[in-house]
Amino acid sequence: MAEANRLHVFSFIDVPGQSTGSYTIDVFTVDGNAVDSATSDSFQVMEVLNVGSQSYYQGQYTPSKQGYYFLGASNGGTPVFSDAVDVDEANYVNLTQDTPTVGNLKGRLPVTHFSVKGNPAASAKLSEFLILVINSSDWDLGKTATKFAIASTFMDNDGNWLSHPLVIPPGTYHVIERNNYGTTHVLAAYLEV
Repeated sequence: MAEANRLHVFSFIDVPGQSTGSYTIDVFTVDGNAVDSATSDSFQVMEVLNVGSQSYYQGQYTPSKQGYYFLGASNGGTPVFSDAVDVDEANYVNLTQDTPTVGNLKGRLPVTHFSVKGNPAASAKLSEFLILVINSSDWDLGKTATKFAIASTFMDNDGNWLSHPLVIPPGTYHVIERNNYGTTHVLAAYLEV
């Protein structure tokens, strides 16, 4: 479910190294009609995780009004992904690195306690990690993989979120940081928002 004028995020898989410009939008409608230019212009793609010959991607756009949205795109003439969502007026929460207090969810992985592929621990950087928001009920069931995150953002080397706020439904969440090597650090467990 998504809300009008709030960022809508979806995931897909494609070959590594793609960006927003790699994709041609074949269809982008709301209730069967073409979306407005503001919604179309808000479309972006970012590579989240490279796993060899494939990568996980996050697509996003901001729907401008309530309705049923459908987005389909191709890469070099080959259909790659589609996304369909009902956009309504549901209540959502803006999650930031300052929820509920200043700096509470800012990245702070104790990099001195691990190493990356045999390199000294000091070589690890917070910018190599993602902030992931996972439903605590999923976490309790062992659904802790990156694909179960309902929202995510990259960080800079100081642990500041690069995308904010993350718009999520009210609920209870685990907020974690994870890198490509599977190193995971829980920033907040059972955070109620």
